[in-house]
Amino acid sequence: MSDLTELDKGVEIFANWQTVLFCTAIYLITQLIRTLVENLPRSKKFSEGWVWKTVLLPFGPIGTGVGLIFICKQFPWPLPVANILSAKIMYGAACGVGCGWMFARIREWFGVAADSNNPLMQRLGSKVTKRGASSTPPSNAFGPKPKNKIKWWGRHKKGE
Repeated sequence: MSDLTELDKGVEIFANWQTVLFCTAIYLITQLIRTLVENLPRSKKFSEGWVWKTVLLPFGPIGTGVGLIFICKQFPWPLPVANILSAKIMYGAACGVGCGWMFARIREWFGVAADSNNPLMQRLGSKVTKRGASSTPPSNAFGPKPKNKIKWWGRHKKGE
């Protein structure tokens, strides 16, 4: 029975209105930064680069969550993490991971739904995925096509 009590304390940290409010703030700030970086004329080259796409976009919500810990001094933190700085940092990082994961899944869902014949989802999906996200990889994603096809069951002729 004590295991369930410990589980209840763990669920209490994340299943409350403070977490919803905190994750909403992470999402809004991350989306604002992303919109500014991707739409400012001077930052077009940066937003298409490797650092932005592979480092800053995936880890942006995590950094925002941890950064909000130090900015929001009067936020009503959940009781288990209210007085411990390292617990707040872990809470901010966990909320950032959850927020980033949910945002990626929602973008993916809109992109996949836009590929269906639903006109509403096509309109929503075109707005969500217009920044380069797609539900299918580009045709050259796996390198150039080989010139000669190899038949494994026998000899092949060049040019087939």
